[in-house]
Amino acid sequence: MNDQELLRRLADVLERYDPVPAGIGVDAVAAGLLAGSAAAALVLVADGAGAVSGVGGRGLGLSWPGGRFDVQIDAGVRLTGLVSGLIGSLWVRWPGGSRLVSVDSVGRFVVGGLPSGPLSFVVAGAVGPWFVG
Repeated sequence: MNDQELLRRLADVLERYDPVPAGIGVDAVAAGLLAGSAAAALVLVADGAGAVSGVGGRGLGLSWPGGRFDVQIDAGVRLTGLVSGLIGSLWVRWPGGSRLVSVDSVGRFVVGGLPSGPLSFVVAGAVGPWFVG
């Protein structure tokens, strides 16, 4: 038995013997929407090394409902990017800390002096996947 089969069987048992009461799932999603989380996620739409011609590092593109941003990750760790459709704030986080990212009027941002290791973005309540900076 593999992990997926085990999880499927566990879900079947829970659904049979301890089902979620009717309406709870819909209410939970509605509560998340009101709180700004809505289990939203930043979706990785582009990932490549040296994605920008003539520039080293790694390029990422992430999107969420209503927006997208592209970021170049360079050694050091320095992030340079462009965001569109930003509502709210853009944060970069790491285990043990986070920093609010200053975005200019046309959507550009630069963040330097970040710790090397796992990083993630949070924008408009949507949480991005971890990547290594």
